[in-house]
Amino acid sequence: MTTVVVSALLVSFIVYLFIGFYLSRSTKDVADMLPLISGKQAQVKNKNEFSISTVAATISLATVILTFYELAPYYGYWLYWCVLTTAVGIYVVRVFAKHIWKKINFYDHRPSLHEFIATEFSSPKLEIVAAACTSLGFLGAFAVELTVGTRFLSSLIPQIPPVVTMSALSLVAFVYTSQGGYRAVIISDIWQMFSIWGLLIVLAAFYVYYALNHGGFDISYSRMPKLVTHLSMRDGLIPFLIGICVINVPTYLSDMGIWQRIGAAQNQETVFKGLRLSVLNSVFTWGLIVTLSCFVFMIVKPKGDENTLFILMNDLGTQGIIGKIVVFVSVLGLFGAMLSTSSTQLIATSHAIYEDILSNLRNKSLTSRLGQKSELGLSRLILVVSALVATLLVGFLNYMGFSIADLIFSIYGSQLGLVAPVVFALLFSKEKLLKLNTWAGVAIVIGFLSGWSSAICGKVIGSDNLIFLAPCISLMLSSSILMMGYLIKK
Repeated sequence: MTTVVVSALLVSFIVYLFIGFYLSRSTKDVADMLPLISGKQAQVKNKNEFSISTVAATISLATVILTFYELAPYYGYWLYWCVLTTAVGIYVVRVFAKHIWKKINFYDHRPSLHEFIATEFSSPKLEIVAAACTSLGFLGAFAVELTVGTRFLSSLIPQIPPVVTMSALSLVAFVYTSQGGYRAVIISDIWQMFSIWGLLIVLAAFYVYYALNHGGFDISYSRMPKLVTHLSMRDGLIPFLIGICVINVPTYLSDMGIWQRIGAAQNQETVFKGLRLSVLNSVFTWGLIVTLSCFVFMIVKPKGDENTLFILMNDLGTQGIIGKIVVFVSVLGLFGAMLSTSSTQLIATSHAIYEDILSNLRNKSLTSRLGQKSELGLSRLILVVSALVATLLVGFLNYMGFSIADLIFSIYGSQLGLVAPVVFALLFSKEKLLKLNTWAGVAIVIGFLSGWSSAICGKVIGSDNLIFLAPCISLMLSSSILMMGYLIKK
């Protein structure tokens, strides 16, 4: 088992480091590192790249795969709600795509999400505020992915000290992203998506193989708990469904990673057709993950608080050569899922901190920074420092007792304060938005703080419902504040 897992990880290390160092040779300035202007290395070249990288970024090891396997014993088929809402969320971006593309093409460069909001509302300070909220949220999300993901993968090879495994896995993520920049993230997303599909296909094939060799599908299906197979009411279900809907449907519209991809696209067809393909790909991929997490009980039985995917992987290690092949391909996909999300979050965070916060504080124009080698070094330094700070942040949250599900609703929910300002910026003229810039800043800050406050209070008093509803509270408060400002000014 150890040999198989280590071999799969070494293959992944070689692939990702090769991508990073190969692209580093043509990374000459900060515009090759980050999608700041068109025509540089930091770009998305076609609709397939756009679609694959978008869906890959949504498939997280910690917050999707492990979470589904963790929640399946209780929520079962209700998890298909996550599939539907994710597809709808990406489709919402497709609906607004023409507005986004039309607006950003008035700029002489590729604006970040936060610069766009600040420019449309005619409030430079709003860029720093919005970027700070996004950076804090993405730092937390990145750290969750890295710490939880590396902890899970290291648990599959207990013979190696966990600190060694976790350090090696984290280092690979830091190195290839910092060396190859945004283009490395896009290219590695393609490899990661194929490795994720490989994971899902081999697991599905093994499920069928196991069922056929253990009494057939009817007997295997009868082993599944009724709580999994029946869509019955259970405690906390309604807040859970509402929270998932509020996270998945509006959040992609205010997601810095999505805006980076749109800004990195070279033409509108890449964006429009890429988003349409992303909807279909997300349904297939997310749907298969939920199916596998629910049907795992045909093979294994729950053991206390142990994640059923961990139980399955260890069981596969005893299944002879077939089991070891499945483990090898699975580890490729699991590590790919971890990096597909973490690298996107890391490059988005470094982009926000470098371009939206530090560049504004230093008062240096983009034109003056493009040709300076020192700016490339600074962007790489920010990326590495951000990763280290994020790891410390999640260490603190783990100390407070936050589970994976708690962190999902806390981190992603608190970012929903940007949704209303983005919608207003896309639909209204600058003249109208000028009167609302103060309201927009308050809405973003209150949305961010209320999301975290709700989650922390829920953790302190032991209320899961308050944690699940954190996204709703964040979105409702921020939207209400901005709408109130609109009505007052009108």
